[in-house]
Amino acid sequence: MGLCFLCNINTIDPKHYYFFILITRIGVVAKPCAEFVAGVLAIWLNAGVAVPLALSYPEAELLHVMTDSDVSMILSTDDHRELMQKVAAKTTAQFSLIPNVPTMTSQAVDNGVVHQKENVFANNIKDDDPTLILYTSGTTGKPKGVVHTHSSILAQVI
Repeated sequence: MGLCFLCNINTIDPKHYYFFILITRIGVVAKPCAEFVAGVLAIWLNAGVAVPLALSYPEAELLHVMTDSDVSMILSTDDHRELMQKVAAKTTAQFSLIPNVPTMTSQAVDNGVVHQKENVFANNIKDDDPTLILYTSGTTGKPKGVVHTHSSILAQVI
């Protein structure tokens, strides 16, 4: 299953999992943490487009970003569940929680407890496919989205 071993897809509601694979733009809301990274990686591994939703945005701006970018699902950590369920209810977006990412000691990694899973990447990803939509702060108007491709993200990493 795709939402990958980083995030343990088994804890996501199964009725949302198949929907998750078929959609392209997925909002992610979480403080800077392992769960945020796991959510974004899971979206990318399934050839989706991550749309980070700013924690500082009021509800009206969240709704604008979601409508403008055509978000079909929201992934959120538990600490933002109430707000994001409320926002999702005002749109057509499905809501699902990002499960807690288990932590492991470096000793467990050194002892081989962590095993590499089979290839979890979607096979149909192209360099020019969109992968991330970042929004401006909206200080001079409504927030505007900037689309990044797989190749632009790779260029930043390397």
